[in-house]
Amino acid sequence: MKKYIYSLLALFFMTGCLKDEKIHTSLQLSLDFPEEFADMDRTPIVVTLRNTSNGVQYKSNCDANGIASFSAEYGFYEASFQHKHIDNESGVIHIFNGRFENIVLSQEMESKNATPYPMEIIAATSAQLIIKEFYHYGCIGNDGKNYTYDTYLCIYNNSNQVAYLDSICIGMVTPMVSNSPSRFMVNGSLPDFLPLDQMAWQFPGTGKDYPLQPGEECVVAYSAINHKALHPNSIDLSKADYAFWTEEFDMSSSQVQKPAIGVKHMECIWRTKNTTKAFPIANTAKAMILFRIEGQSAAAYVANPDNITKAPDQPTGLDYLKVPQEWVLDGIECVTSAERNNKRIPTSVDAGFFFIDGGAAGCGLAAIRKVEEIADGRIVYQDTNNSSLDLESGTPTWKNR
Repeated sequence: MKKYIYSLLALFFMTGCLKDEKIHTSLQLSLDFPEEFADMDRTPIVVTLRNTSNGVQYKSNCDANGIASFSAEYGFYEASFQHKHIDNESGVIHIFNGRFENIVLSQEMESKNATPYPMEIIAATSAQLIIKEFYHYGCIGNDGKNYTYDTYLCIYNNSNQVAYLDSICIGMVTPMVSNSPSRFMVNGSLPDFLPLDQMAWQFPGTGKDYPLQPGEECVVAYSAINHKALHPNSIDLSKADYAFWTEEFDMSSSQVQKPAIGVKHMECIWRTKNTTKAFPIANTAKAMILFRIEGQSAAAYVANPDNITKAPDQPTGLDYLKVPQEWVLDGIECVTSAERNNKRIPTSVDAGFFFIDGGAAGCGLAAIRKVEEIADGRIVYQDTNNSSLDLESGTPTWKNR
């Protein structure tokens, strides 16, 4: 998924000579697209300004010059937009995302000169392979407790061309929960790589051994057994395609069991500790990515100490695997709640985040892609590189299989 980073300049134009009691001020956001999109119509683009304290939102369509104007109350804000542009000649779908955080509208700001505030515009083309569904909240077991060992990830070919799973990798970005900012966040910015937590996995194959036809999906299970036989509220994953499992796992652990017959095994290409007993993607809100290692084998990449790092504030802590942003094919940012939404995936991969409103372990719901259209009988799922727009909560599609 080729990405480009352009600039979005946020310009504050204060109305001047405001009285002390005034609680509103004006704001203009200017979207500066690259030259190749100079003739693109800006007027359908809607920019959202959200008060991060009370959730109040203001929306504004851009004018012909790409400027969105607001009149908003004093407070703390974030601005965002998403726009899809189809090249009628090539048929390529370009997706633009923009996000600007930590906007302060106050009387003090009005006394200062207007200053351009840069914001990235992220442009990407629609991905062929996407994460269509992520079920990790679990259900209520027979004992009345949360049962989360039935987690799975569903990968989907969202294009009209055959895709190949060979050598595609799956990882979980640290930290494992979104309650606190990432340890890799420096001066409000994430690094140019994604630090993977605990383990990294790869599909087998040498190039074209494992095709995925248009509209086909592949399910990778945390524990590929028939969980429904143990807990009626759960799911039968004995027919999953793959499992996050290796012979090196400690079989005394109750967290994961050997996959059912016929389920293929993912290859564990890296793990931070040899004593790790399972891939810990169950229960809490994870940030998951699909990626491909470029120019070398997975074994060579993970063996290079330059590709392993530690958190800046924990020089003697755990190891993390570095994945360059340009290697990422798709990513989804699932967070705990609207209040605990610290991002781990940069906006170049996912400009938003998703949470299940009121969801908790055992709620039995999954993060599922929204359907965009049906093309020649094939479902096309929404892919704007923004989990806030692309995902919704629902019953896991494998619930009744």
